Amino acid sequence: MKRADWLTKALLAVIAAGLWVVILRPLFTPRAVHAAVRPKAPVLEVVRAKRFEVVDSHGQVCAELGPVQKGTVGLALSDKDGKARAGLGVSEDGSPLLSLLDKHGKGRASIRLDADGSPWLDLRDKDGELRVCLGVLPDGAPGLALRDEHKKTRAELRVDPDGAPDLTLYDKDQKARAGLSVLSKGAPSLVLLDKDGEFRAALGVTELETTRTGEKTATAESSLVLFDKDGKVLWKAPPG
Repeated sequence: MKRADWLTKALLAVIAAGLWVVILRPLFTPRAVHAAVRPKAPVLEVVRAKRFEVVDSHGQVCAELGPVQKGTVGLALSDKDGKARAGLGVSEDGSPLLSLLDKHGKGRASIRLDADGSPWLDLRDKDGELRVCLGVLPDGAPGLALRDEHKKTRAELRVDPDGAPDLTLYDKDQKARAGLSVLSKGAPSLVLLDKDGEFRAALGVTELETTRTGEKTATAESSLVLFDKDGKVLWKAPPG
């Protein structure tokens, strides 16, 4: 073999080996090997930013986390049309709030804690007006309030700290007109009031005061008492 032919074949072999290492070999290397040699992404212990947004495959924002207004921060979740439907936030005084909104952006339901720690569930109509309020008062008494379309409270149900349940009904001017309760000792009582807040009728246990002596006595559970506009007894049964 001539020396020139031998050198030519040697150079071709070197070139072929280089092509195998640089181009062909990576194509036939198993994926596991690539994964093993690929550098791992750094894991950050803390990520700081003023605002975060999560978008879907179409670039539509579906979640936002960041400041809502001065002194408050919140998380907002949106539907496929980009409309906010749920929000979780903390107000300026530190009170947490969870809100659910309809497709028109009106708040329909919320769970909140007042500054004094009292928990409340608020339900609103299609116009965003508060209609039902359920919560626990600072004294530990649970309460339920129902409002009309004019934002007036029309009914309240609560259990006093001593365990006595009480239902109060109001007129359109938000004045108490009827009350049903079971007193702490288990005695039932139903009272009817006029527009000035004076008792006009009482069924069941009612406390009466004797005008001359100021002595107070309770009527029997089976009693009925009628009062005049000044709160004086007109008639009662039994008469004793």
